[in-house]
Amino acid sequence: MAAKRKPNLILFLPDQQRADTLACYGGVKVHAPNLNKLASESVVFERAYVTHPVCTPSRSSLMTGTWPHINGCTRNSVPLDRRFRVFPELMEDRDYQTAYMGKWHLGEEGHGGRGFHEWISTEDPARSATATPASLREAAAGRALQAGHGDYTNFLISMGITPDKQNGHQQPAPRSIAAKISGETRL
Repeated sequence: MAAKRKPNLILFLPDQQRADTLACYGGVKVHAPNLNKLASESVVFERAYVTHPVCTPSRSSLMTGTWPHINGCTRNSVPLDRRFRVFPELMEDRDYQTAYMGKWHLGEEGHGGRGFHEWISTEDPARSATATPASLREAAAGRALQAGHGDYTNFLISMGITPDKQNGHQQPAPRSIAAKISGETRL
C-alpha cells in the first residue's frame, strides 16, 4: 500500500489585501481567478485575527507563536531575536521543504535564513531597516547578488527592466513597471 502523501502547507499573506476583494469572502468587484482557484482548493479562515496591526509585530507572532511584547518586536524595523525560533525551526516533521517568499520584516534576510530551505525576497538587503554589514555580506556570499540588490530587483534586471533610482539609491520597481511584466515572466 502506497504511503499517503502529506499535504502541502502554504501560508499566504498578501500585503494590504482586503477581504472584500476576494470571492471566497463574498467580494465580487475584483476579478482574481487564480486567487479564487487557490481559495477553492484551500482552507480559508473565516475568523482570523492578528496580534498587532503593524507588519513586524504581527509577523513575529505568526512566525514564533509568541506575543510581540514577549519576542520584542513591538514596532516595525525591530529584528526578531534569534533565540525565538520561527515556524520552520519549530516544525518537527523534517520531510517538508520550507520556503519564504516576499517581505520578511523581521531583521536579517538571506539564504538559508531561519530554517527555510529556499528564500526569495522582494526587498533589497541594503535598503532593509535592520540590515547590518554582516547580514549584507552573508546575503551576498549566499547568492550571486548584484551589489545590494535582492531577488526581486535582480529578477527585474535580468528581464531588462531597470528599477527607478531616487536620490542616487537603487529603488524597488514601482507598481507601474511591475504591472507591465507579462504573466509568463512574473515571479
